[in-house]
Amino acid sequence: YEEVSEISHRLGEGGLLIDESYALQEVLKEYRAKLGKEKLELFERLLADERFKGRKAMLKELKHVLRDFSPKR
Repeated sequence: YEEVSEISHRLGEGGLLIDESYALQEVLKEYRAKLGKEKLELFERLLADERFKGRKAMLKELKHVLRDFSPKR
């Protein structure tokens, strides 16, 4: 165990911070929990970068769900 404040200087500037990464994981966990069996299978296929009918709609839905994690412009 290491205190985050003791190692924070070693974290890279690019990408998500630890708290942002945790928040993203929680949002995705909640999203997954709300999916039915069929949509969950499609979500798994989306993560595997497979093509399927309804992919664009799911990406649009995820874009809305993950709007707080969009890069700042």
